[in-house]
Amino acid sequence: MRSQQQIISAWCRVRESYVVEKTAVSNKIHAFFLEFGVSRSKGKRSLSEIPLLLEDSKAPIPDGLREIISRLYDEYKALQQQIKQVETRLTELLKPEPLAEKLMEIHGVGLITTALLIAKVGDGKQFKNGRELAAWIGLVPRQYSTGGKDTLLGISKRGDSHLRRCLIHGARSIIQWHSESSLRWSSWLKKLQSTKAANVVCVAMANKLARIVWAVMVKEPRFQA
Repeated sequence: MRSQQQIISAWCRVRESYVVEKTAVSNKIHAFFLEFGVSRSKGKRSLSEIPLLLEDSKAPIPDGLREIISRLYDEYKALQQQIKQVETRLTELLKPEPLAEKLMEIHGVGLITTALLIAKVGDGKQFKNGRELAAWIGLVPRQYSTGGKDTLLGISKRGDSHLRRCLIHGARSIIQWHSESSLRWSSWLKKLQSTKAANVVCVAMANKLARIVWAVMVKEPRFQA
């Protein structure tokens, strides 16, 4: 791995650590509300309303808890800012990378997925085809045969878990809005959804995404939706 790839990979790990910390702080906030009987829904919107809630003297929150929540919310916001700063740095690092712009043109592939692909996969030419890349990431179902019948066991989960997770998130976003789009794989997705469970469909889409990524990396065409 060349030094630039190592630097990009390191920044991705830093961002991921901040994301994990932010999630933990968010969970703490909700746990304290629950413990003290304060009814709050989960989610970013609920968290964004915390400053107004803390300023409301009529809100049923014990004074001691207000201070705890205030401190945790400040920590949450600081981590949010750290994540944004890392993403800005990653954007700068990807500018000289010739593949970055092409990869981010692919539906379901954003900044972090692109950064991980360049850091972990490079130019992709070490893989013979897209299926090899998908298998390396861990997006090819394991299976065993008995009585002449193949049984799927779920994905192998080998390879880089962060990259695999990002591709699955990307696949999930495609699935959510494909019915309103003119993507060439919309009919394929609809057919798959009619016969397979949601998780199977998501992994199948992530697998297809990995194959498209390989084609763009190695054959260097522009992505055509």
